Amino acid sequence: MVCLQEDDFVFEKCRWIAHLSNGQKVIQDDGRPQADPPQAWLRLATYCETNQLNITNVTLQFRSHHQSPLPADAEGYYFINKVASINYGETLGFYLIGYLKMISYKFSNGKFQSYYWLEKKSGMQKGRVLNFNLGEIVGYNQF
Repeated sequence: MVCLQEDDFVFEKCRWIAHLSNGQKVIQDDGRPQADPPQAWLRLATYCETNQLNITNVTLQFRSHHQSPLPADAEGYYFINKVASINYGETLGFYLIGYLKMISYKFSNGKFQSYYWLEKKSGMQKGRVLNFNLGEIVGYNQF
């Protein structure tokens, strides 16, 4: 099941919020006890497919601080959770989120744009913008 309401489990965590075509908001709750699978993004995909819903936007939140780095009504959205450490120092968690923007009606001319958001105890910090052509994405198959 997906998390549709903020609670104590998610409040102190940096999280994405997926806005759905029926007006619902699904909140990331990775690692929630007894959630199957433990990754909220995978549960969101199943929920959308089962209920014939689309994601209309993805925003970020830490406590009461909201960020809306992506445009609404994109052709698609993605999320990657990353971890990095520099010289065996502090381990940092990153969210890589992005959207699919069609440049033309040919799918092969699409473009991914993504934003790095640095997760810190004090909140989120905007990072750099990355751009990918679909042909550079590993595992991409042209239809």
